Amino acid sequence: MSVNILSAPEDLRGMLASCRDRVEVSQEKLAEMVGVSGRHYGDFERGKVPHPNPQLLERVAAVLQMSTTEKQSMYELVSGLQVA
Repeated sequence: MSVNILSAPEDLRGMLASCRDRVEVSQEKLAEMVGVSGRHYGDFERGKVPHPNPQLLERVAAVLQMSTTEKQSMYELVSGLQVA
């Protein structure tokens, strides 16, 4: 039996995409709402921003109307990122 273990960036991307779908907002619109470029937000969602600003995380959580559990998961996933 094979087990598929996702890396932190894939988990982060999936979680954020799911939250965006729930509130019906695109990456571009979310970037605008949290005050960053579309490229920066896209990099963040793909796990390519090694140490995102805590204010960005708080704004993303607010716009995406994250539950406490979702917010905690986002912080845990971000803290586990290893960018080469």
